Amino acid sequence: MSKLKKYILLTLSLLIVALLTAVIVWYFLVLAPIQDAQNRLDSAYQKTQDTGSDFLNETKETLDKNGANVETMKEGSTSVGEYIQEIAPIIIKKSSLPEAQQSILTTFGFGENITITAEMKVCAETKLGAARLDEIITGSAPSFTEASSLVGCLKN
Repeated sequence: MSKLKKYILLTLSLLIVALLTAVIVWYFLVLAPIQDAQNRLDSAYQKTQDTGSDFLNETKETLDKNGANVETMKEGSTSVGEYIQEIAPIIIKKSSLPEAQQSILTTFGFGENITITAEMKVCAETKLGAARLDEIITGSAPSFTEASSLVGCLKN
């Protein structure tokens, strides 16, 4: 065999090895992470499906326990949503409130998160009235007397 033929065979062999190496590297750097991400996504989707059905069952039980007849409510009716909103606690981050409200909550010793229950909403509405409570919820700062009367509702 001539030197030229040996050189061509060696070059072709090295090119094939380089191509195989590139394919293997591409598989491990590109394809394997994509497949791993897809598997994690499928797993997360399945967990979400399971959790969603658990949440729906728990919500139905809570509504039944509180006297709501879920079977008679129409799908898409706002009454279920309104009912859930009435009984579900609301968690408010103090940092998301206007500075005036943050300083009032700091003065009265509240932490970073405040949990508002249905009972607290009723108490606040009783003390301030629905219209004023709506103003405070939308960002208006309560006066000191309003804040001190609301603290009793929030501390319960």
